[in-house]
Amino acid sequence: MLKRDRIWRYILKPTFLDELKGILPTMTPEEIKQLSELLNTMRHLRSQNGCSWDREQSPESLRPYIIEEAYELIDAIDTGDTDEILAELGDLLLQVIFQAQIFSERGLFGIGEIAEGINRKLQRRHPHIFSEAMNSEHPDWEQIKQQELKEKGKEIDFAARQPVNLPALKLADKCCRHLSQDSTTAETFLSSASLHDPRKENLSEDKIAEGIFYLACQAQQQGIDSDLALRKYVLNLLRKADQKRCQ
Repeated sequence: MLKRDRIWRYILKPTFLDELKGILPTMTPEEIKQLSELLNTMRHLRSQNGCSWDREQSPESLRPYIIEEAYELIDAIDTGDTDEILAELGDLLLQVIFQAQIFSERGLFGIGEIAEGINRKLQRRHPHIFSEAMNSEHPDWEQIKQQELKEKGKEIDFAARQPVNLPALKLADKCCRHLSQDSTTAETFLSSASLHDPRKENLSEDKIAEGIFYLACQAQQQGIDSDLALRKYVLNLLRKADQKRCQ
């Protein structure tokens, strides 16, 4: 009943027709049919007449699959194989649909609320495009994010907003970009980081971390993705090792 009431409240909103007009023209009848079929398939799999494995899943149990599918999509993009990219995008979309269905069953939110939420966020983050007072200047996204967090009563400090499961090199890259926005802060923290020659001294965990952070900042300043660069290097190293073993 809660879910049904929420649907009716959404339909009866004064802006419903305008929102509907804004969505439907961008989708062909075939696309609407295909998405509806996907949602119905997921609902069926989670039903009593569906699959026991799918019914047993929870947001927590699906976490590894979200990470795995994201990395597989990145691999497909790196290869440039459009068939693989298509397949991996579908696998990642499945994880969104799966989570949406679980939370919909709990009467919390569904795929509609997810789409509406991200659409509103896109418009908030692009006031120079969607605001009535058009402004050619790009907005301060960090300021917009902080305002959104304040309105939700959440922490606005940069450190508190970072995902705890973010890969360390990605976190270092974000930290470097954040610190570089303030020249005084950047000089204080970034100048203290340095490289140490491991051939001349046994390095502690802190010294190794300091060196990695220093290199991540150097990469960020030069527009290099340190995580991607290291991944390419390691994969190339493994290929060379395999070739050497085969000789």
